[in-house]
Amino acid sequence: MNRGQIVIACIFGIALVAVTFSLAYRYQQTHDVVLFWGPEAAQLIASPNRVELWKLEPCDSRGEEVSQNDRFVIDSKVYEAGERRDVTQAPGFLNARTALTLNRSFEWDPQGCEPIWSHALVFSHGEETARVVLSMNCEWVYSLHSNKAASVASIAEGLARLFKEQLGS
Repeated sequence: MNRGQIVIACIFGIALVAVTFSLAYRYQQTHDVVLFWGPEAAQLIASPNRVELWKLEPCDSRGEEVSQNDRFVIDSKVYEAGERRDVTQAPGFLNARTALTLNRSFEWDPQGCEPIWSHALVFSHGEETARVVLSMNCEWVYSLHSNKAASVASIAEGLARLFKEQLGS
């Protein structure tokens, strides 16, 4: 083997180590989030075509069929979209989307608060949608996929600021 072949083999080896490290790091950063949101929803949150911000309102669903488009149920309470805003290109929402896909933004076992689910971010790509439901009083998010809540206290202040800019609430 001549020196050129050795150099090429070394470069290839270094590249292989870098790719392996990169994949392992990304897995470590996102694994719990993918389990929480579900793989399809996590993908939609990471790269949607459209993002809407909904202000949620409790709904009395007696005698009404719950629509998948505008309503959903959390702990036997029905919520529906009130005011809506397209925030796909709104400043700050790219950072919010990124934060919602990283483990470090979450505390997985929140306790000690009675959440008021007040907002939802609806991520869509074609016919597929994913909803991130938020309680600003507890600084929690709720996954309709896993039916679990998690704390996002580390990013809650930024989310509240974004929501106020868009909805005035």
